[in-house]
Amino acid sequence: MAKDRWETEALARKLSRMTGLDEEVCREAILAAILFHDLGKAAEEYQRQCRTSACESFYQHYLVSALYLHAVLAKGLLTPKEANRGQLVSNVPFADNLDAGGTLARLILLPVTFHHYHQIAGLRSLEYKERQGHFEIEECAECLRELAGFVRREFKRLRGLEVVEDLPGLLRDRGVRTAAIMFVQNLSEEIREAQKRPPEPFHLLAAIEAITGLVNLCDGIVASRARR
Repeated sequence: MAKDRWETEALARKLSRMTGLDEEVCREAILAAILFHDLGKAAEEYQRQCRTSACESFYQHYLVSALYLHAVLAKGLLTPKEANRGQLVSNVPFADNLDAGGTLARLILLPVTFHHYHQIAGLRSLEYKERQGHFEIEECAECLRELAGFVRREFKRLRGLEVVEDLPGLLRDRGVRTAAIMFVQNLSEEIREAQKRPPEPFHLLAAIEAITGLVNLCDGIVASRARR
């Protein structure tokens, strides 16, 4: 659905001009944010609830999605330096000073992190508390294979994201797991520090908000169809 929408193509062109990244890379970054924004719902923490009650509450799943996606990016696309948490939020306005991998990570990770902005009531909503159930996702192996299959069929430049198929294994990698946890655990502090600074050039912030809007548009369309 999203890959055929004119909004995706138009936003990719604008992102390319804003960031200097290749237009196809920008298009696939948008699609990646849309494709993976609910990845965290695969966690056993949530699936256990779905087996015993109404499958409606996925508290802070946006942070678990960001954690999982950080692991996928770290393994599939970025260099070790780029995969470092590196104050992804605090440095967002300074797009001209970012390496390409850092910019790309922000364009994918941050829309996923903030796509449930209506649930983020202050910084406490971004304070992540690690739970063992967040790292148990073996029961969703088929869903992960489907996501990887989409990447293989539709992506040319960001094919490395196909490692999502091995997400359970990635989360058992101590280095990958630790970096992902540090990313989500430091979000609220990074935002707090960013708020103390005077306004800076914000073109990348605007880009992230635009992608977040498209993520929510597609999310709403899928949800409305599921309710029929």
